[in-house]
Amino acid sequence: GSSFPLLIESALRRKSITRYCNELVARDYAQFEALLPSSGIDRVTDIGSGYGLIDVFFHRRYGCNLQLVDIESSQERDHNFAARGAGYCSLDTARRFLRDNGVPDARIVTSNPDTAPLPEQASDLVVSLLSLAFHYPFDTYRNYIASNLRRGGTLLIDVRRGAQQDLSLLECFDRRVIVKETAKYDRLMLSGFHKP
Repeated sequence: GSSFPLLIESALRRKSITRYCNELVARDYAQFEALLPSSGIDRVTDIGSGYGLIDVFFHRRYGCNLQLVDIESSQERDHNFAARGAGYCSLDTARRFLRDNGVPDARIVTSNPDTAPLPEQASDLVVSLLSLAFHYPFDTYRNYIASNLRRGGTLLIDVRRGAQQDLSLLECFDRRVIVKETAKYDRLMLSGFHKP
């Protein structure tokens, strides 16, 4: 249907929505902050990055380069698990948000796999919260992660319970920690990646 009523409501509640989102992202980050490597994170790749909210925290901690990957928009309005993810963001807005929060523009790479191939850039940490393996199959980026996550790297991912998908790449990590368990998904931090 029409998104106009939602736009009106969000405009009226802008401050409370912004405050809630900030608190939610800060709480999420606090759940896994102590499990993150203390150093050695030069590049973070965020798959299904949305507006890059969590990426501000990674940059503040590590001063790292950020690669945001998202399809930006689609006609899909799927909030369950589907063959293809639905996009609701703007990479331009995400870049602006990151810059407004102290991330130098030179440290930000935005990539839309629907418009261009993803750059082959080695990452120390790959993150996908409520996106890959949650809304659409892990296979979508399996090969990209296998090729671009550095040896010894870390993967932080939300895996939807009961979704039929190939998660065999997750066996290529030395350590697995369940950061958060919900009825719908598990948030996993996997570290010590070794190439399959």
